Amino acid sequence: MGRQLRFKGSSKTTLSSPIAASKTASENHADSVNFDMFSFLRLMFLNRRWLIGATLTAGIVTAVATLFIPNKYTSNATLLPSKSGGALSALKGITGMSMLDIAGGIGSGGESSSELFPTTLNSARLRNTILLKRFVFNSDGQEHSLTMQEYLEEENLDKARKALAKIVGVSAEFKTGVVSLNVTTKYPELSALVGQAFIDELDSFNRTQRKTRATEYENFLRERLEVSETELESAENALEEFQTVNRDWALSNDPTLQKGLLIHKRDLEIKLKTFALLTQQYELAKSESRKDLPVVQALDTPSVPLVKSAPQRTLTVIFAMLIAGVFGIGLIIIRESLKTRIADPERDSWRKLSNDINTSYPRLAKRFANVTPEAPDAAIAVAHSQETSTSS
Repeated sequence: MGRQLRFKGSSKTTLSSPIAASKTASENHADSVNFDMFSFLRLMFLNRRWLIGATLTAGIVTAVATLFIPNKYTSNATLLPSKSGGALSALKGITGMSMLDIAGGIGSGGESSSELFPTTLNSARLRNTILLKRFVFNSDGQEHSLTMQEYLEEENLDKARKALAKIVGVSAEFKTGVVSLNVTTKYPELSALVGQAFIDELDSFNRTQRKTRATEYENFLRERLEVSETELESAENALEEFQTVNRDWALSNDPTLQKGLLIHKRDLEIKLKTFALLTQQYELAKSESRKDLPVVQALDTPSVPLVKSAPQRTLTVIFAMLIAGVFGIGLIIIRESLKTRIADPERDSWRKLSNDINTSYPRLAKRFANVTPEAPDAAIAVAHSQETSTSS
């Protein structure tokens, strides 16, 4: 037999068993969850005009603001990894790289390796050259002539380099060695000119470095070849003198004589091979120092962009509206939570504060007129009356 529980101000409620009580509690919890969800939707519906207005206002303000941001145009270029090659590279197998290592590896491709391209492109030396270089281009039918330092409006060269780093991007793929270069400015033709200037300066720097090292290597081989030629002549003279002194060396069986002759012949043979090798290297070094082939190979050269890369006005407006909408929903929830959580003794003070705010800001009061401080009490009263009628 179930127990009867009587509450003050309400009719009797009979629970037949603890299982029934648990079931009733779970149903009430489900109803409260549904009530919270629908209350939220109702709250948003009551404040729909304010919420939509705030979202549209944020979108319109953002759209207008983006109109004052100038269009930006990006020119892209792709550089292939440099190959080690040339006449001196083919000489590696012959020389064992002994001489080439001494000379700094001329022709090995180390000085023009694409692994160093990003470092060179980001160097202060190269960027100073770009900043001071004058570019002449057309934009909207008008001819412009300015340096990148003038474009960036920075008199200080250090600050100009930092500003240049923001509009120039350099990256390299580790596996392939391909280097990507992009330049972004307000003028499409200027972006392409600056990108090409970077490639030209990179190529010029690497060619100068290669030719400088090749010239140094050539001078080294020339000096070494002169010494080797002198040593070869000395070895030839020493053998000739030995044979002149020992005229019967061909018929003699004297071990000492034969040993001396063998030493002179061996020394002459070594000096002859050294002289031949140095002569071959010297001729190749002269060819390497005089050739003027480009080091940097561009897969995609910088072209004049036809479509702006920034700003992305549509995405910016949508993003601003989303933020405004989320912020507005949060503001409404916080305001409603503050109103519903105020204790009964504090309701009079809250009501007075609310009236003062409404009096001072009547337009704001109209937008929130649908949500009043009495709303929680009204909801509780309705729920209580429904419970009473059902129980009776």
